[in-house]
Amino acid sequence: MTQLTEAPVRNQHAEEAENQPPTALQMIRLVAAREISAKLRDKAFIISTVVLLLIVATSVIVPMILQRGSDRPEFTVAVVGDRARTAAEAARVAGAAAVRQADERDKHEDDAKPTEPGPAIRPGEAAVPPATLTLRPVADLAAAEGLLRSADADVALVPSPDGA
Repeated sequence: MTQLTEAPVRNQHAEEAENQPPTALQMIRLVAAREISAKLRDKAFIISTVVLLLIVATSVIVPMILQRGSDRPEFTVAVVGDRARTAAEAARVAGAAAVRQADERDKHEDDAKPTEPGPAIRPGEAAVPPATLTLRPVADLAAAEGLLRSADADVALVPSPDGA
């Protein structure tokens, strides 16, 4: 008696898939993968990419640092007499305190989580940014008017004839 052995049955679909040429998408993936791996092994490409990223980051960060606080208005106040100087000095000190407070608030907001809500204007705060005041003492009303006309001063604080 002879025994028949069955030959292993091969999957006809698998055999057809092996014999078919790769599709266009498979070829694109193969070439793209080869090119990307070749570029990632190229030291010149890696160095130039890192340098370019540093240049881009610097060009974004440096202007932000230089413009910080540039939105604050600056005023030069011409003051005539001791009473006007005292009042303007009190305003300058209050303005400096407001600037410090705004800087501290900005630092706190920079350190805060981005998901924390925060109103644009807080209750009890002015909607305008704190101003920086520079005092220019002058001898009399004529000198104050001269500074205003020459645009060396933005405003003049002059006592009234009765001293108020």
